[in-house]
Amino acid sequence: MVSPTPPVTDDPDRATRRLLIVGSICAALVGLDALVVAPLAPTITRSTGASIDSAGLLVTTYALVYAVTGPLFGPVSDRWGRRNVILTGLVAFSLGTALTGVFSNFAVLLVFRGVAGLGAAMMVPSIFAAVADVVAPERRGRAIGIIMGALTGSSLIGVPLGSFAADALSWRVTFWVIAALAVLALVAVPLSLPQLPPAAADSDVSPLRAYVGKFRAAFSNPTVIFVLLSTFFWTAGNQGMWANIGVYFHTNFDLSTTAIGLVLLVISAVGVLGNFLGGRLTDRYGKRAVIAAAGVSVAVALVAFSSLSGALVPPVVIAALWVLAFNIGASSITTLVSELSPSARGTALGLNSSALYAGSTIGTSASVAVLSGTHSFVWLGVACAISCLLVFPIVVLLVRERAVAEAVAA
Repeated sequence: MVSPTPPVTDDPDRATRRLLIVGSICAALVGLDALVVAPLAPTITRSTGASIDSAGLLVTTYALVYAVTGPLFGPVSDRWGRRNVILTGLVAFSLGTALTGVFSNFAVLLVFRGVAGLGAAMMVPSIFAAVADVVAPERRGRAIGIIMGALTGSSLIGVPLGSFAADALSWRVTFWVIAALAVLALVAVPLSLPQLPPAAADSDVSPLRAYVGKFRAAFSNPTVIFVLLSTFFWTAGNQGMWANIGVYFHTNFDLSTTAIGLVLLVISAVGVLGNFLGGRLTDRYGKRAVIAAAGVSVAVALVAFSSLSGALVPPVVIAALWVLAFNIGASSITTLVSELSPSARGTALGLNSSALYAGSTIGTSASVAVLSGTHSFVWLGVACAISCLLVFPIVVLLVRERAVAEAVAA
């Protein structure tokens, strides 16, 4: 079963550029919708009469639905077509986000946060798969880096603007604006995304068997398992420290909440550059080399960062380099996943999304246990560094780009 992956020329044509623009917009809306809730949560709980302790459910519900359902829609994307799944996801995302701003019952809000997360789970892996379907392998890294940059970078501007809109008007306006932009994207997707035919379906195979067959196709390449493990350890190590970075700056430097926010804004801005840079480095030097180098760099940076105190500038600089290297590696890992099983590309990318969210959740929980047990950021840094460094032997010893190249050519 062969996935249709018509290559483009070295100079991407107008249709490919439109795909990257609209795909980036969709990814940016998903990233923004996931994070804009955090600063609005106290206002939302107050407005709906919910306990402030339940505010985290607004983020958790969205993320949990995304993590659980992401792999379920991968085979649908492979069999039904990327554009159909992206459009359906946009409808669910638009409705869920818009209705989040309508109701005043907190439990109902959580339901619609889940609907928005469901739409996001349909969209993002399918967008990555569509880009990988269309863009030639030698340019695929930078194309995926652009989408990842939009996914992670939208919050830099969008979250402050969303907070401003909530303060000036209402927290509901923030969700309505995001939903309105999603509706515009709903119009743009059919115009920008080519309707590539899905992999040929065997008429003698039932839909259920074909659905399960996509998972079998994805896991028929053992490298898929190794790369999913890499995504898990990579995300767990990064998130373990990132979830506690505010506590680190407050404890070691007595920074205020506003000052911590400004520091994290600078660090995150540098990190977004890593997505774009990671794509270019991947195309030039290969995925294994970039991931391995990023793994060592992140591990060293995490240990150095967690050991510093005294002057503020050195840990800020090292944290920026850590996040830069992390995003370089993340872009390269995503590109690698997109090439592992061309006939089940959407399935593999959906599984990768779940591995990412699982790593984030477990890494955050484990970091709490480490800090509670050791009361030391140094030990937390060492633990997170080991998690990220595990990617090095996995990629160097267990992943072969020759196998990936053969899969792409299949």
